[in-house]
Amino acid sequence: MELTINGEQKNFADGTNLLVCMQKLNIDETATVAELNGEIISHEAFASTMLHSGDVLELLQFVGGG
Repeated sequence: MELTINGEQKNFADGTNLLVCMQKLNIDETATVAELNGEIISHEAFASTMLHSGDVLELLQFVGGG
């Protein structure tokens, strides 16, 4: 299936959930906000949120610094 992630087209296997997607992208889910098709997804729902071809996903990571 084809997804748009942060403006880029990416391909994943059908039946992929949000948590697996983030793991395959090496994204730390504990420090990331996920917006799927305009809706914020809670951290608790990452594993149960199934992705579908054509979905638009925005992943925002928190970065510390000074």
